[in-house]
Amino acid sequence: MFGHLGADKFLIDYEAVQGASPEKFEVQHHEPPSEDTGFYFAAVKAMLLAGKDFQATAENRPYNPSAIPAAAGQFYVYLVPAQTKAGIYPLGGDARYLVTADGNTIVEKRQFHKSILETSPVGPNGQKVVMGVYIHVLSDGPEDTDVFYVLTREPLIPEMIGAGKLKYTSGNEWHD
Repeated sequence: MFGHLGADKFLIDYEAVQGASPEKFEVQHHEPPSEDTGFYFAAVKAMLLAGKDFQATAENRPYNPSAIPAAAGQFYVYLVPAQTKAGIYPLGGDARYLVTADGNTIVEKRQFHKSILETSPVGPNGQKVVMGVYIHVLSDGPEDTDVFYVLTREPLIPEMIGAGKLKYTSGNEWHD
C-alpha cells in the first residue's frame, strides 16, 4: 500500500497486488484514495513512532521502514539503511521495534548493528567479490537483517558472520 496519513485514517493511493508469480505485481490506483482505519493505519503510525525514536541514534542518511505483523496484533517495525547507490549494499545501523497493535506505544527496541558497512560486488582492485565476511559484536548470533541482507544482495554470494564463539555462513553453522 502506498499513500498518505490523514488525521484518523490511512489514505491508500496505490496498491500493489500479487500477480501469478512472486516476481509479478499489478498496481491499482485508487482515485479517490481508499480509506483504512485498521491494519495499515496502525502500521503507518507504528513506523512513524519507531522512526522518530530511532532518529536519535541513526546515521544521517535515508532509512527504509517496514512493519510486519507480530503476535497479539502488534507490529515489528524494522528500520534499515536505504540503498543510495546502485550496486552498493548497506548493512548495519539498523534496529527492530515491537509496537502495540494501535501503533501508539513502543514495547521493545533492539539495535541490531551500530555501524554501517557498504559493500560492492567488486573489490577495491576491480576483482569480483566471491564472499562477504564480518563480525557481529552485539549478540551471539546472526540478526534478522543479516539474513535479509544475504537474500537480497545481488549478485547472491555466500556470507560468513562471526558472532560470539560461533561462525555462520549462509545456511551453515560451525564451532571453533
